[in-house]
Amino acid sequence: MAILLLFAITNMSFAQDEKPTFNDYLKTKQESFNQYQQQKENDFDAFRRQANAQFAAKMAKAWQLFDMEPPLPNPTEPDPVVPLVRDNEPPIPNMPIIPGATIKPSPKGPAKPQPKPKPTLPEPREPQGPWFNFSFYNTPCKVRIDNSLKFKLNKIDEKSVAAAWQRLSGQASDALVADCFRLIDKMNLCDWAAIKLFKAIGDAYYGIGTNEATLMQMYLLTQTGFKARMGRMDDYLVVLIPFDGSVYGIPFYKMNGEAYYNITGKKSESGCYIYQETFPQEKTASLRPTLPVLAENWIASRSFTAKKYPTLSVQTKLNRNLLDFMDDYPQCRHDNFVYAGLSESTKQAIYPTLRKAIEGKAIDEAANMLLNFMHTAFEYKSDMQQFGYEKTYFGDESFWYPFNDCEDRAVLYSIFIRDLLGIEAVLLEYPDHLSTAIALPTEVRGSYITINGNRFLLCDPTYIGSNIGEVPEKYYNVNPKVIIIK
Repeated sequence: MAILLLFAITNMSFAQDEKPTFNDYLKTKQESFNQYQQQKENDFDAFRRQANAQFAAKMAKAWQLFDMEPPLPNPTEPDPVVPLVRDNEPPIPNMPIIPGATIKPSPKGPAKPQPKPKPTLPEPREPQGPWFNFSFYNTPCKVRIDNSLKFKLNKIDEKSVAAAWQRLSGQASDALVADCFRLIDKMNLCDWAAIKLFKAIGDAYYGIGTNEATLMQMYLLTQTGFKARMGRMDDYLVVLIPFDGSVYGIPFYKMNGEAYYNITGKKSESGCYIYQETFPQEKTASLRPTLPVLAENWIASRSFTAKKYPTLSVQTKLNRNLLDFMDDYPQCRHDNFVYAGLSESTKQAIYPTLRKAIEGKAIDEAANMLLNFMHTAFEYKSDMQQFGYEKTYFGDESFWYPFNDCEDRAVLYSIFIRDLLGIEAVLLEYPDHLSTAIALPTEVRGSYITINGNRFLLCDPTYIGSNIGEVPEKYYNVNPKVIIIK
């Protein structure tokens, strides 16, 4: 008995002296993080329930009738059927400075705050199912949808929609909303991609284009912080969303001086009854895209080579799922397509070759080489000839469609200049044309504009055979609209 007691005391002494292991530390951190995360989620869910109760109560009252505004046309005039060719025009000495195209320096705003380093936290464990599986641009996704959220809208009057909203906004949807945030972060979804994600969830769960699916999309938009309005036209519910810029080709409704675009696609001659109540902490959707992370679906590779510089010869690697997303993107300001840049797969396929070809070259020579690539590696055809309407490409799309035109070349050249040369580029918008200007660090003879005291040399990716600083004669003394790419 004494021996057993001594053994127990000895073991206890060892246990008291034993130091925590690193695994013990990680476990403690994980538990603390899980508790913190759970408390934040509980607070957010409580806020949502209170906001949804008030939102649904007001939803049951009469909605206001609005007349639809016609879609805004793309402001770009149709491109020339045939691009201008430098060799067909007499050389003009002493390229002029474009008069009147100097932009006054803009007042300096407050310095942008530097992002604070994020603490390294343990990865949260994946929540338990059951899961509802659906596809988003051929990419398998899953969310948790409680069976109690399955309902049928027999009528779409105010009271019926408000009752359905109350059903959606119960505790049963908390996991679904959390999963939407998770997918937005995991898949690098921009605002438009998130809007399409919510539609995909509703369509998969309730049926494509049903009123229940539209209501689900509207519900998820408000729960994730988007500014949106619910409308009713004839026998259909519609979702109306404002953006931070103009969208071309989509009908809209004007409320309090703001355009709300009918992203559902349904139309009615009898107007639209709209529920105008704001949801707490709502924010206007941004049109600046990021490229989502989608399942790989590679298409056949194509070759593109500059005639003057054979070393500028690339093979493409394009993801069809990503191209489908790009094709769905609303037409808007040209600079938004520059901000998106190229997909990672396209960069990996073509940038090593392009960088090697321009390595060691003077920056103006490298800019000229890339300009010749734009002139000669692609076939030209105007949008009206190819599509019957104006369409601006993402950078990847120039390597997908059989033809491109001036907007597409200006976008892609600007991306090249920013990524490969590391210098600024701007877009120059003429009444029937889009071109570029670049901020070379050295002074090069040619036509230029001055922006905030900096000289930008004009470079036209559709003026075939031209060099940097050369401008088609028809645009001499024409003052273009300058689109600054920030």
